[in-house]
Amino acid sequence: DFKISSYNCRGLPKDSKKLLLRPDICEVLEKSHVVAIQETWYAKQNLKSLNSLHQDFIGVGVATIDECLNVYHGHYPGGVALLWRKDLSKNIRRLEFNTDW
Repeated sequence: DFKISSYNCRGLPKDSKKLLLRPDICEVLEKSHVVAIQETWYAKQNLKSLNSLHQDFIGVGVATIDECLNVYHGHYPGGVALLWRKDLSKNIRRLEFNTDW
């Protein structure tokens, strides 16, 4: 069965070692083929780490904060990501719109 999940993670780790400290997220990934994630708390500069977060997944995301602006303290609000299993990549075409939210 093909499984698509959605999860509000309230802060997505930025590397695979820290991901191990979040068994809730690991479980969602292990049980899914595609995962829509909300509240990543990523800055735009962190989005590239989506492709190295889990050995079986790659993805794309959008962040609301740009660290270059140096105007925010605490965790970054919002952020969404879509992760999919790497073996599905041949069936996925990314569309980019150059939109800066």
